[in-house]
Amino acid sequence: ILNDGKAQSTLTLRITNILKSASISLNSASSSAPSKFVFSFDVQADGATTDWALGTTSQVHAIKVETTDPGHWRVDPSSGQEQTPEWILMAQPSKPSLAPNEAVTLTISNIISSLPPGLTNLYIGYENIQGYWDGQFALPIEKTPLLYRGANVGIGTAIPHGALEIGPDVINANAWIYFQGNANGTPNPSTEVR
Repeated sequence: ILNDGKAQSTLTLRITNILKSASISLNSASSSAPSKFVFSFDVQADGATTDWALGTTSQVHAIKVETTDPGHWRVDPSSGQEQTPEWILMAQPSKPSLAPNEAVTLTISNIISSLPPGLTNLYIGYENIQGYWDGQFALPIEKTPLLYRGANVGIGTAIPHGALEIGPDVINANAWIYFQGNANGTPNPSTEVR
């Protein structure tokens, strides 16, 4: 994700039953012990320095987690009251199992981070999945000022439109571009370079 503190990044998450010939039974959201997946991120609390967090508490609270199949799955959003926001994915009564090679796809959007580049984690806890102990996965997410989209590279932009695009808010002296050997010893960039 782009960590410029402004860009809204989006991630796609797919949870797949990789069993070749067996379904995974699920307890529906109306069950007394529903099968659930719990999503959370590390956050940086106000007044703290937590470089490995995804974002500040308010940035992480603003994240949206949605399923692409709301007829079979339900996502309960974070209440906004907890210190570390959590989103809970549960199967609807119409979804008693996850068939072999079947997947549930989630879109995690409105991700904004102003924290330093580096790795952070998306935590996925799973509970009450028949035949499995409760557990958790930690999936790495990279915070970076440089993004690749296909064959294009963006600095300060999440959607580069050309081979190299530098974001629209890159306007101060710390963002000047220097081509080694072309500055002729002067400290300022050429006015012809755009």
